Amino acid sequence: MNHIGEIILTNDISQEIARIAEPLNPSLVRIYEENELKIKSVHEIIAEAFIASSETKTIIIAAHSFRNEAQNALLKILEEPPENVKFILIARNKTAFLPTIRSRLLLKDMRSKEPIAPFSLDINKLSLSDIYNFIKSLSQDSSDNKIYGRALVASLLDAVFRSGLRLDEDELNMFDNAFLELENYRRKEFVLLPLLLMVYQKTRPNKVQMGAQMGR
Repeated sequence: MNHIGEIILTNDISQEIARIAEPLNPSLVRIYEENELKIKSVHEIIAEAFIASSETKTIIIAAHSFRNEAQNALLKILEEPPENVKFILIARNKTAFLPTIRSRLLLKDMRSKEPIAPFSLDINKLSLSDIYNFIKSLSQDSSDNKIYGRALVASLLDAVFRSGLRLDEDELNMFDNAFLELENYRRKEFVLLPLLLMVYQKTRPNKVQMGAQMGR
């Protein structure tokens, strides 16, 4: 497939924009940075893309989240791009983009890789009271929802894999959606609760089996 641009994942969107734009000719760079990319901005981007240029023009589109209708509109120009135009889409997580967008652009992950801290609960011994107390403590925690929340979700996912539990596609998508919800400023306790309940349900057969063996 002929890629006409790229998706860049980064921890710091503004810093990444500056890094990309710095070596380029300012007259050939257009930057669209928003908290949420909406259809109105995409119409402006499309109009800009069709302004003829004899040299390659770079259009940088950066946002924390991208509305589906905006991405579908953007998809049309990615499928039939004008000449001498390069698109660079920037976000913090690949789940910000629809699969159809990801398939047409090269993906570069520029995020710094930090060690994943152990999850504070024992996945194999998880109880409803554990979940209740954990969520209650989160609701009283004033730490940044996005940063701390992302660390918790990553830690939980790592703990699940280490425990040997197998996740199906829908369950893996729950974790992808959790990262996206945190990007959209949802409170971390609301994001973690369904994940913990899902893990609890998956470990219940093990608990029942262990209880039966102990009762013999």
